[in-house]
Amino acid sequence: MTFIGMPIVYYGDEIGMTSEDGMEEGRAPMIWDRDYQDRELFDYVKRLIRLRKEHKALRIGDFKALRAEDGIYSYARQLGEQTMIVVLNNSPPRSGEFSICAPPSKGGGGGQIYTELLSRKLLKIWKGTYNGATAF
Repeated sequence: MTFIGMPIVYYGDEIGMTSEDGMEEGRAPMIWDRDYQDRELFDYVKRLIRLRKEHKALRIGDFKALRAEDGIYSYARQLGEQTMIVVLNNSPPRSGEFSICAPPSKGGGGGQIYTELLSRKLLKIWKGTYNGATAF
């Protein structure tokens, strides 16, 4: 929902459906019974869709890769004065410091405050480094 291009959600992805044999040609019919759906995943996908609708930079903003290592991939989407930084963490849970090479702030000084849009938590990035838990 935040990468360049048109997002694609294959039917059932939003509720955790998978094919029985790992081949998408073999995907079963849609599961309509809410008791068998992953509702937490469904709500997460809805939040991502809402963020994409609310922030034009996530739809048409310029793209710049920031980091791709150790299970962390981050990139920026920028449109005018709005900069969105997306951090995808596919590494084992850990806390500490990691660098995402954030774009420089327009105000100078090296420090920037970002709002983590899913949790509404404020994050301080100092000279491109975020010091804190990596649970994005």
